[in-house]
Amino acid sequence: TSPGSLSSNAYNGHVFWDAETWMYPAVLLFNPDLAYSMLQYRVEHLVGARAKAASYKKGYRGAMFPWESAYTGIETCPTSAPTGQLEQHISSDIVLAAQQYYILTKDDSWMKSSGWDLISQICEFWISRVTRNTDNSYSINGVIPPDEYAVNVDDSVYTNFATARSLNVCIDVAKRFGLDAPVSEWSDIAQNLRIPFDEARGVHPEFVGFKGQTIKQADVILL
Repeated sequence: TSPGSLSSNAYNGHVFWDAETWMYPAVLLFNPDLAYSMLQYRVEHLVGARAKAASYKKGYRGAMFPWESAYTGIETCPTSAPTGQLEQHISSDIVLAAQQYYILTKDDSWMKSSGWDLISQICEFWISRVTRNTDNSYSINGVIPPDEYAVNVDDSVYTNFATARSLNVCIDVAKRFGLDAPVSEWSDIAQNLRIPFDEARGVHPEFVGFKGQTIKQADVILL
């Protein structure tokens, strides 16, 4: 489901985070079977997501879904745009959709099989993606948040929050079904991933070093 929907050729019909974040809740409520197929599209392209993670040659593991996806499931974002390399929160957005599907349908069979393959491999990516700091906190450096005016920034509050949330979803599923998983590692990262917060102003800055510059959209309202 492209941001341009079926009524236009916008974005070349590619699938973005819009599918899971903005469109999915309504689709799930009105047509759970269609919502299932949207998640299965991601499941069926796990091979491409694993290949994308490995392509960075930085030791990334698991499933890192492309920013723009089409029939093949490989990255289709133009190489001239940095979003294809750096806008990585989409993988966590997919976990959110999987959680919503399970909450509504209580489809244990799917969650223990295809759903678990999907979300656990995304969590495997995130634990390989974080950097451990000297104070034992964790950072995710060098990303583009939903605010695409911010390029190659560290500790995007939305990206980090969504990552921690994804890890907690995986922990809950592993415990519910008794699945083998590195729960202690996931928990450590989820609890200690840096979520930027300005104590003096009582607000979350968009990322480390944010100085009130012009933004494309307000990421913090998505938390």
